Amino acid sequence: MTFKIYEIVPTCECEENDRYIGSTSLQYLSQRYALHTCCYRKFKNEQKGGFISSFTLFDKYGIENCQIRLIEECDDKSRERYWIETSPNCNLRTPQRTADEQREYQRAYAQRKYETDEGKQAKRDYYRNVVKPRRQAQNNLSGNTNVA
Repeated sequence: MTFKIYEIVPTCECEENDRYIGSTSLQYLSQRYALHTCCYRKFKNEQKGGFISSFTLFDKYGIENCQIRLIEECDDKSRERYWIETSPNCNLRTPQRTADEQREYQRAYAQRKYETDEGKQAKRDYYRNVVKPRRQAQNNLSGNTNVA
């Protein structure tokens, strides 16, 4: 199978890391770009679907001021990871991570996130509003009413 490694970039002057790198096996890059823009519109209008890093470019420059360009065609999808790791970009995720790499990334991310006062408060709020009520409901179902 042949993959196309591509970038989405603004058509105007921009910062060096204002580029999204991705890959596709679709025949035309225009098809992949159409999927990015369709997902973006759904995400913005209906809050449906997940966030994709390319959305930061669309928010900052507008869909009409961005374009998709081919970086390379290859038979190895892991080349996407190579380009993400060696080029400035706005990608938040790196594909083809091993399970150990993903765990380490998540650990480091959580540590950075919760080091700030806002992060610590968010963690306390999550425990108070989500974890504690969930535990209370589980204990009520099991007949145990002693909840800390």
